[in-house]
Amino acid sequence: MSKRTVLWLVLILGLLLAGCSSGDDDDDSGPSVDDDTVADDDADDDADDDVDDDAVDDDAVDDDTVDDDTIDDDSIDDDTVDDDTVDDDASDDDIVFNPWVNPDAKADAFHLFYKERMSRVLLAYNRFILVNDVVPAHTLGATSIEKHGDTYDIALHPVDNNDIGWSAFTTYQAYKVFQTREMALTLIRQFEGLAVAEEVSGIPGLTCREWEPGFMLTIDGPGAAITRTRAGVPVSPAQTYPAPLEQEIVSAFFSDGVFHYNADPSDYYFTIEPIMNVADYAMTFVFQMMPNYLRVSDCCSSFMVSQLGTYQGYFWGNHNSRDNFPDYGMGYFAAWEAMNDPNADADVRASALLAFQSGQRIGDSVVQYGYNLMTVGEYQPYDQDHLIVAGQLRPDGTDEGPEWLGSMNSCQMSYMAKALSSTGLQSPDEPVEAPGSYEVLAIKALFEALGLPPPDITKTCHHLDDAYVGLGWGDLLNLQVFGVSFWDLAKTLVDAAPDTFVSLLESLADAMDQPEKSAFAVVYYAQLAEARGRDDRLLQKAKETLFHLTEIQRISSQIILDWANKQPSPPADVINFATQQLTKAALYAHSGGVGDENYDTFGFVRGDANSSSFEAVLTRPDSTLLPLKTDDEIWTIIQNALNGNDRQIVVDRYYAAFPTEADKPLRAFGDHYEAVGLDGDFHEIPNIGNQWFGGVSLWDEVSMCARESTVLDCSWALLGCERPDLDASGAVDQTDQDMFTAAWDTYGQGATCDAGNSWCDGADLDRNGTLDTDDQQFMTAAQGCWY
Repeated sequence: MSKRTVLWLVLILGLLLAGCSSGDDDDDSGPSVDDDTVADDDADDDADDDVDDDAVDDDAVDDDTVDDDTIDDDSIDDDTVDDDTVDDDASDDDIVFNPWVNPDAKADAFHLFYKERMSRVLLAYNRFILVNDVVPAHTLGATSIEKHGDTYDIALHPVDNNDIGWSAFTTYQAYKVFQTREMALTLIRQFEGLAVAEEVSGIPGLTCREWEPGFMLTIDGPGAAITRTRAGVPVSPAQTYPAPLEQEIVSAFFSDGVFHYNADPSDYYFTIEPIMNVADYAMTFVFQMMPNYLRVSDCCSSFMVSQLGTYQGYFWGNHNSRDNFPDYGMGYFAAWEAMNDPNADADVRASALLAFQSGQRIGDSVVQYGYNLMTVGEYQPYDQDHLIVAGQLRPDGTDEGPEWLGSMNSCQMSYMAKALSSTGLQSPDEPVEAPGSYEVLAIKALFEALGLPPPDITKTCHHLDDAYVGLGWGDLLNLQVFGVSFWDLAKTLVDAAPDTFVSLLESLADAMDQPEKSAFAVVYYAQLAEARGRDDRLLQKAKETLFHLTEIQRISSQIILDWANKQPSPPADVINFATQQLTKAALYAHSGGVGDENYDTFGFVRGDANSSSFEAVLTRPDSTLLPLKTDDEIWTIIQNALNGNDRQIVVDRYYAAFPTEADKPLRAFGDHYEAVGLDGDFHEIPNIGNQWFGGVSLWDEVSMCARESTVLDCSWALLGCERPDLDASGAVDQTDQDMFTAAWDTYGQGATCDAGNSWCDGADLDRNGTLDTDDQQFMTAAQGCWY
């Protein structure tokens, strides 16, 4: 976020505050909904009505000195512990959540997660997204694949955000429901990879955007062989694992092919990336600083070569940002649940313990360093005494300011960090810090704009719902401007000036992402903590915070969607954005137990599309060579990148190394190319047939089956496609429907079904002993499934 954007944010907040009009103060931290039995809106000046200083007291009789309840049931504040017999509010302060009861919960879940489909998705995920080594692996946002018969060449690719934690969370939620060994093996790979993500730097408590082992991994499934080489020479991994476990993983996911994984960026940066990613190669990757690091980007990260600990020589993305931090948190909290799960396989629990211990070290580091993610910088000695805040300095040595990427910028993220630490989070109103908060950034930017040295200040968060300038997210949700609801005003402004206010509401909806994911992680943590006897008030307040955030995202997105849909030519980009944000709000709200029927899932089309993408990659045809780029085409790509780069230091660096068109680092050479390599000289590189695969999420909604079964119920999904496939053809189609209808007509609704009558000739699909409408709905839901 630029300084100008930060300033505008705080100025807008200031204007809103100047015109805000509230109802009566209640027990919340700020103005909200008038919940007093007798309103005294005009005269009540309390920040909290538990301090008896009203000009007009809302109690019929002022019965106590400190607490103004009609019945004084606790010593100071009746909301410290929610135990009121009679509360001073018309209704209890706590929000009562009534999760959505989806009438199609079983049918929707079957379509998304029937067990044979789950198996296909898991196979593709393990082959093409969960990569690095056989046992410890890391989710990558993208890979490129070249396929010839049953041989696959997979090149890794650096991506800013890689959802390893969320993938581990969703896999574990699926495992709780389906309990398959394939899911257990995937969890072992994920949890071991999460442990390596913290250990790879050799400095306890650091995180990374991604890690790669720096070698070529070959898994020969038919030959049951595993080899690792660097420049053709065999190498050993940093850590070894039991051979039976490795062989079980090979058998489960790689048995029918040979898979070559190029996990050495010092190789694929100069052989694959020049062809697949011309602009980034020419502008960034080619300017390597080995043996210390390779540039991943010019703003955000480098591949550092680990110099300490067990994983020396491995690569890791050093400037991990808060974008990734909630994702990691979800993975480590999933490990906490899994390591205590008596129904989980013993080796899953063991790997989960390692991951959780890594997560606690990360949490401890974040808290120790003032709620900052720390890292090894490109220009500092590689040791714990010279750590910097992640993103503080760019890989080119310039300051990232004003927004250091490793500084917690929302209170919710800082509370998540505290929860992850070995101390844990005990209550929703412990003080934590948010050094990257927008208020702090705005104040510093203002001082710099005035030519003054910025003050050294840090925001302190006082409660879990803390948002900006003293307001909570609940306050912002219920904000009024000159007596008018902010949201009603927003609708008017969008209609009056869409060019300005549609983009502002889009920014508002999108800004919920980081605090929303963090709040969801705290809800998950609080559920686990409550199960272990901790204060249940934390869970209630965490859910309320999540609800406030998802509501802001939902309402702001719905406003712009409604505006777009009523235009003569509805703008597709606005509709797509709003739908994406509404889908995201529904995901977190329903998974977190705070969503109702207002949260539209859009038929779970996003989850279906993700699974379809995983299924499709398994049936890709053989690759063909990519069309050769001419020198003119290469130069046009590089020129466009140079002209579109607003950082002169990057442009100057390019021209200093490659001053003319003829000097460009990639050029055509017959039926292949020449590219500048690791040594700075040109080398011939062959053309390739790689195709990208990525941008997919693993089972986003499956946690609802494990946690909120009124929204998605996996009962039918567990039975799978084979159950309604009455003719055993491998797919459910009209023939199966006809056989079902014939059986239904023969036995009739309510008939008793058992093994003696072959479960009413197979029509009792759920085997509950009775032919009923559930069986009809199951058959309808299963149409089109295959295995």
